[in-house]
Amino acid sequence: MHHEDGEVLLVFEKGLVLHAAGQVRCPTCDLAAPLTALAKGRDAFLSCADGHVWRHAQVSASAVRQIGHEFRETGALTAFPAIGYPTVDLVPCLAEPSTLAPAPAKAMPRERWEIAAAARSGTDSIFRPMLMHARRIAVRTFPWDGHLYARLCPSGGGNAEDAHMSIVVLALAGHAAAQRTNTLSHSTLKLKEIATMLLPPVADAVVRRVRPRAELDYLLRVTDLHRLEHAPPDAWARWRQAACDLVTAAVEQYSQDRNDPEVADHVTLGQLPHQTEDHDLSWYAPQRCW
Repeated sequence: MHHEDGEVLLVFEKGLVLHAAGQVRCPTCDLAAPLTALAKGRDAFLSCADGHVWRHAQVSASAVRQIGHEFRETGALTAFPAIGYPTVDLVPCLAEPSTLAPAPAKAMPRERWEIAAAARSGTDSIFRPMLMHARRIAVRTFPWDGHLYARLCPSGGGNAEDAHMSIVVLALAGHAAAQRTNTLSHSTLKLKEIATMLLPPVADAVVRRVRPRAELDYLLRVTDLHRLEHAPPDAWARWRQAACDLVTAAVEQYSQDRNDPEVADHVTLGQLPHQTEDHDLSWYAPQRCW
């Protein structure tokens, strides 16, 4: 059974040992096994066989969903994920061709801003780092937010295509926001500017029509270009809303981590946590294309 709040229940028959805390015991009755871990929404709880329920500083909703996902995928459990950047990737990869779409023979020349932004980012288009940032956001927020997990992660009953397209739409919105604000460095773009581009009128008129390209190719997969151009309104509405929710979750997660709600209006893409290895974009297109 799948739940809208991304509920995941794990039973540790032999107890739970955490890397930094050692054996976990019930703070009320001192029982160590069995223990149950529950992720619900953005919260996580532990309970013992006597029904006592408590929170543990090192047991997060993100960690519970990560380990639940890993068990479903492999049938095995490794170390309980630590608080911080996810160690288990819940973002689904679509089993489809990843060929990039060719640009039309009579494509308009790229605008001066786009050329300057590409040069500043050290690539041939600012869309590449935007796509990288979009997937980073998904990696962090999918296990953290129960509603995103339930809607977009197959292990939570979510839709893999919607997950993929929410990342693509988020990257396109980042591209459009950078262009609208004349931002040349992707890392300095504020998330609130991206959120503005994902509001229905702007997203429908602008973001859905963004076609980033480099030389003779678009930087969108053939399959993604087809979906953007031919998807029915309800599918596009789901992708747009999911992308918008990803931005909202990323801002709220960042504010919560710093215990400072005032940062919400100022957080930039470059301030969000990430790992060195997530610079790889081969998940989207063959490495030779990037």
